Amino acid sequence: MIDLLAERDDWTWAPMPGSAAMVDSALVHHDRGTRARLLLVRFPAGFSRPERGRFDVGEELVVLSGRVWLSSISYRAGHYGWIPPEGTRHDLSSPDGALVLAWFSGRPQWTAGPGNPTGPSIRAPLDAMTVPPGGLSLRGGGPGDAHGATVLLPAAPPEVAVP
Repeated sequence: MIDLLAERDDWTWAPMPGSAAMVDSALVHHDRGTRARLLLVRFPAGFSRPERGRFDVGEELVVLSGRVWLSSISYRAGHYGWIPPEGTRHDLSSPDGALVLAWFSGRPQWTAGPGNPTGPSIRAPLDAMTVPPGGLSLRGGGPGDAHGATVLLPAAPPEVAVP
């Protein structure tokens, strides 16, 4: 089990693609085969990325604390989000700061300008979601890939036989 809120010493201060602003990020997991990665991202108060653009891979996110605005949608602590590969993003901001867990289905490459998403974006409060056996069908690995099951939300727990 990984304690996402434990003190970490591997935070990196880096620019956010498409913005001159900096964020703190920590790599939680990296898959060498698919180049998928799981990151903690700490947005400072007043963060803003007004540029319109897209990543070539899908992203799942969970806001752990604070609030972020992305493409005119407010994500607050306890919200889950999914942005498909090539999904257009604009006006990312965090007026008061936020901590976000973000999973990218491959190495994210930012491109300025509108995209051509492979499916719809989703925002949902985690406490209102029902995850069916096998997980939610949301993500794909890259542009044109078929959607698979979400990785951040687990499938229904297996039944355990009690002797």
